[in-house]
Amino acid sequence: MSRSFKSAKSALKETNSISDSLSETIRNDFKKNITGLDDVLSQRMAEAEEAILESSKAREAMVAGIGSMKKVVEKAQRKFSKNNNLEELRNTMVEVYTDINRLKLANEKSPRIYLWFYILTCLRLKQ
Repeated sequence: MSRSFKSAKSALKETNSISDSLSETIRNDFKKNITGLDDVLSQRMAEAEEAILESSKAREAMVAGIGSMKKVVEKAQRKFSKNNNLEELRNTMVEVYTDINRLKLANEKSPRIYLWFYILTCLRLKQ
């Protein structure tokens, strides 16, 4: 009887040891997974932040492009009121219409295109 008691006690001790080991393994696995999840989450947050900033810059570029187009139209209207040259006004309006179409196209594509549109518009104004 004492042998079976000792063997049961020994088996119970071994079971507790295995249980503790399993518990520790599970705890470590959770830590690894949570760390991996934190890394992935941080990376996605950084990418989202970058996309938001890029989009914000693109919107600012879009507004600047529209502002420069407005100035071009106002300048063309002033010229037209002075010299009544309809052909010159028509050409300017066609150019502005082309720029607006480019802006629409840029709106449908990547936000980076807005930035390029803004840069090109600024370069055109400097000329």
